[in-house]
Amino acid sequence: MEPLNLDGLPDDPLLLIDTAPIIYTLEAHPTFGPRFRPVFEAHAAGKLRFAVTAITIAEVLTGPFQVGDDELASRYRAT
Repeated sequence: MEPLNLDGLPDDPLLLIDTAPIIYTLEAHPTFGPRFRPVFEAHAAGKLRFAVTAITIAEVLTGPFQVGDDELASRYRAT
């Protein structure tokens, strides 16, 4: 699966990011992590902005909390 192509986005776009791309990237999923990597790299470079819902934050944190991994939950929360 190819990485997402961000060509054609307007300058300084605001992207609503759902749960799956965040988890795929944080957990370095072998197939889907690389697909979404360009989005997170563009964000880190200040080329686009992210918006996430409270539901997405809760869903992302559910995994670490379920297994009692407070360190991982803290890392996810910081991200």
